[in-house]
Amino acid sequence: MEVSFKNRSLRALCEEPEAATAQYGGDVARALINRIADIAAAETIEDVLAGNPTISEAGKGESVSILLGGGHRIILRCNHLNPPMSALGKVDWSKVSRVRVEGIEGCDA
Repeated sequence: MEVSFKNRSLRALCEEPEAATAQYGGDVARALINRIADIAAAETIEDVLAGNPTISEAGKGESVSILLGGGHRIILRCNHLNPPMSALGKVDWSKVSRVRVEGIEGCDA
């Protein structure tokens, strides 16, 4: 998949181990770097197994969250100009090949 980032600072966190380690600690930083690599290597989000990808319809539309451990998760949104849609009017994640990392947030998992 093609991966983009909401902003430069988020890109730095996701691509520079030192920045991620300083922000989140070693375990979460390693998981973050690995999940970004998994996402980039996958054809669609359905090919990403690690981190228990979960589709959510809360907030400003559909997103996918992937657990990083240490109480953190990465949030992705479809980054197609015209997102592939299902017959039910929802994003068809089996056809999404471009995602944008929206953020890293805390979670209860």
